[in-house]
Amino acid sequence: MPGFEHIDLQARENDPENLDAIDSDPTKFITRLQIARKYVDPELNTLMITSFNDWFDDSQVEPTTQEGFRFLDTVKESL
Repeated sequence: MPGFEHIDLQARENDPENLDAIDSDPTKFITRLQIARKYVDPELNTLMITSFNDWFDDSQVEPTTQEGFRFLDTVKESL
């Protein structure tokens, strides 16, 4: 995940410790990609990113006017 901010306020009130946000930070994203690579089947050599434009929870890698192509460039450079 490039970042995460769960916005379910009722769930946050019921269990705030399990809904901590993850900073949207390319350096941390690189670390997460490196961890994920450890679990990739070498024969397939494929890592699937399922959060291309999940704006509602701030886990998008799609280019934005604020971030530009920062997260997509991170994927390209890391893999």
